[in-house]
Amino acid sequence: MSKLIFNSAVNTVAALTELPHVALFAQEREFGDLGRLVHGLIDEGVAVAAAAGVTLHDDPWEMNRLAVARGETAHADYAHRPSMLEDVLAQRATEVDFITGALVREAERVGVEVPLSTAMYRLVRAREASWEPNRAEAVA
Repeated sequence: MSKLIFNSAVNTVAALTELPHVALFAQEREFGDLGRLVHGLIDEGVAVAAAAGVTLHDDPWEMNRLAVARGETAHADYAHRPSMLEDVLAQRATEVDFITGALVREAERVGVEVPLSTAMYRLVRAREASWEPNRAEAVA
């Protein structure tokens, strides 16, 4: 579940900002830093796991922090493009239903509010709908 939480946060943020997974995803110094959003999304996922009785073997925030730190130190040009970003750039259906949607549905099942994750899920779905006029009408 650690990887699901990590991917739910990183993939949706990348898909909506069109940024690859870079150091900004772990930056939390200033109020407007992107890492604050990523951390909030991860915190929601951790709360869902706890409510569901799932023990996490890895800390999803540390997974994020270490991934960008490793990349930034090992490769000056590190800029991993998550699959959801690739899908958005190609205007293909994303896996948001299977990643973030699964987390949001589990949160509802266990009674945990996840407003950030829900918003990210809905925004990615709306972005997908914008590529096909008929689909946008069906979603509305």
